[in-house]
Amino acid sequence: MPSTALTAIPDGVAPEAAAAFRANYLTALYALAERGLLKSGEILLVLGAAGGVGIAAVQVGKLLGARVIAAASTEEKRKFAADHGADATIDYTQANWRDVLKELTADHGADVIYDPVGGDVSVQAFRSIAWNGRHLVVGFAAGKIPALPFNLPLLKGGILTGVDIAQIARREPEAERRVTAQLLTWLGEKKLTPVVGQIFPLADFCAAFKTMQTRAALGKMVIRVG
Repeated sequence: MPSTALTAIPDGVAPEAAAAFRANYLTALYALAERGLLKSGEILLVLGAAGGVGIAAVQVGKLLGARVIAAASTEEKRKFAADHGADATIDYTQANWRDVLKELTADHGADVIYDPVGGDVSVQAFRSIAWNGRHLVVGFAAGKIPALPFNLPLLKGGILTGVDIAQIARREPEAERRVTAQLLTWLGEKKLTPVVGQIFPLADFCAAFKTMQTRAALGKMVIRVG
């Protein structure tokens, strides 16, 4: 492991919290600040808001001054997102969820969409993007890669942009250092607390993987070694 890939854990941060921190929160802040150019006062829609990367985006979005709307598939997940700062929640399994979003945003739509889900919900979300909105493609937890009709960016003036955190250190090292420094500052000032979900011992790795596959996790799952 190259030393440049390592970051010292700040004092007072438990190993489990540190394990839940770097990848999720680096993804969230890089996506929202560097790629999405999220501004204070804008509306942020977070899909899959109760998962590890989703709940990180909820927290980071609030720190950046956005109004955060969390979309999740169960009441438990929506409450989880609200407990961690979301201003409003949406059940995107309901047929009328875009109408709910329209009402919540006074027909404005989402300025930034943070999307680790994929599938049909991604296309539906883009249909509800605000003028000059930015849709951040983070992953495909739903398992299906959506196909976006090219007329939608034209009609919406919207931008579809990808976020692959695995490439940032090599392609944008300055951005990675800038984002990491901000995250560590927030962590040290206790403005940001990593959300640790279920912790599994290494022997129960298969159960942890099944929890991830079925999208049953709240927050970041952690494997404890030893």
